[in-house]
Amino acid sequence: MELDRVEVGGLGIAYRRAGAGPALLLVHGALGDSRDWRPQLEGLADELTVVAWDAPGCGGSDDPPESFRLPDFADCLAAFAAAIGLERPHVLGLSFGGGLALELYRRHPGLPPERWVRGYLPGMFSESAPPELLEEAAAIMLEVRPAGMRAMARSFAQADLRDVLPGIRVPTLLLYGDADRRSPLGTVAAGLHEKIPGSRLRILPGAGHAANLEVPDRFNAEVREFLSSVP
Repeated sequence: MELDRVEVGGLGIAYRRAGAGPALLLVHGALGDSRDWRPQLEGLADELTVVAWDAPGCGGSDDPPESFRLPDFADCLAAFAAAIGLERPHVLGLSFGGGLALELYRRHPGLPPERWVRGYLPGMFSESAPPELLEEAAAIMLEVRPAGMRAMARSFAQADLRDVLPGIRVPTLLLYGDADRRSPLGTVAAGLHEKIPGSRLRILPGAGHAANLEVPDRFNAEVREFLSSVP
């Protein structure tokens, strides 16, 4: 699927778009880009307008300035959605993208929400993940650009999103693999579920942190079911 580009606040933002129907905006994690959402771009486009952006400093998008922090990513994401005509899209974030979705909600409540890579990968997937999936993910991570990674790392290190959680008033789905070692069920998932009013927590057996890549069929099915149940 080819990349499109749009100008947002002086930055060129690349993205992939597929399908027609209610809008679903996909927000990747650090060390990634829109290619991380291939199973969802291919698997959900029959019912939805599925859009996956490349965050500033990632994939085909321009690098952000050194001062870029999480609020800037959120403002950029909101402006991006408006620029390509997405009105009140559903927002689905993975890892860093989940935190960005919370910051997006805080700032824009009208828009609902080579060596070190190899060492990082084991925590992203379960031990049963096939080698070809690990190679695909590694290929994407190895293309990470320093400007994008610095901006994302600093943004998350400085962010405290706990105060956003109790005030969330939109339907919220929490999808977690039971083999997730980056954001464990017993701490991160349970904490979010407790603090976000009315949230739904769904567990994907045998999946790690990047559940959308490791068990795409089950992941997509949960997304479909959730979106069909909300206005």
